[in-house]
Amino acid sequence: MKLQELFIGALTLRTETFVQLRARSDTFLRGFMVLFVTALVVGAFAATQTLVQQWTAPSKQVVLAEIKSGMESTGAIPPEILPLAENYAFNVASMIYEITQLPPQIGAWAKPLADGFNWLGTLLSWSFSWGYAGWMLFGGLLFGSVAMALGGRGDLNKTLGLTALAAAPQILNAIPALLSIIATITGLAALTGLNDIFGFVIVIWSAVIYIKALAIAQQISIARALAAIVLGYVVLAGLFAAFIVLIGVMITLMK
Repeated sequence: MKLQELFIGALTLRTETFVQLRARSDTFLRGFMVLFVTALVVGAFAATQTLVQQWTAPSKQVVLAEIKSGMESTGAIPPEILPLAENYAFNVASMIYEITQLPPQIGAWAKPLADGFNWLGTLLSWSFSWGYAGWMLFGGLLFGSVAMALGGRGDLNKTLGLTALAAAPQILNAIPALLSIIATITGLAALTGLNDIFGFVIVIWSAVIYIKALAIAQQISIARALAAIVLGYVVLAGLFAAFIVLIGVMITLMK
């Protein structure tokens, strides 16, 4: 089964693709490759976007003027202490700005090299961030366990491999990143107007794939897979609430 077939099958919710992947012995590896390639593409654009923003950063005078305008327009600061607040904000902003603009210790000539390594580091780490490998492992463990409790007959390998296909639509996140890069370079902020719509569509698309993948991996109905996800979030919320209560009790006992 080729990588492009997995992408197309996942994006089109092709049942045969999910079933064939479940039947393989390398289900996890194949699914992870979809996630890994998606993250590489999106990470490349995201890293480039960050790099372009650094290269086109406004001058310190522009930044300080924007801070002053914002503080004056809000009206939240009393006029009698406004000069003092502005002076404090300017000092902090100046320090942060100058730190971000510092060249490498070996000299300004190495800045392009440092930027290149930063770009590469961002690209390579993207696949193992929470939004990709982190969520795949956490979600697979949580929702897979709940699904098995509801009668699922899959294992962790199948669950992780199939649910990793939910990352496929996220490759389209490269489009908003590209629009943001163009907007940063050209100053045409209107180009990013559709980014929120892109994000919403991608989230829904990924969620639908995830539900179907979980159902096929665990050999349960779509309704039961959806119930497993809902219950998983309920369990997670319960654990979080119990943790907060435990912290509160410990603080009370320590008084």
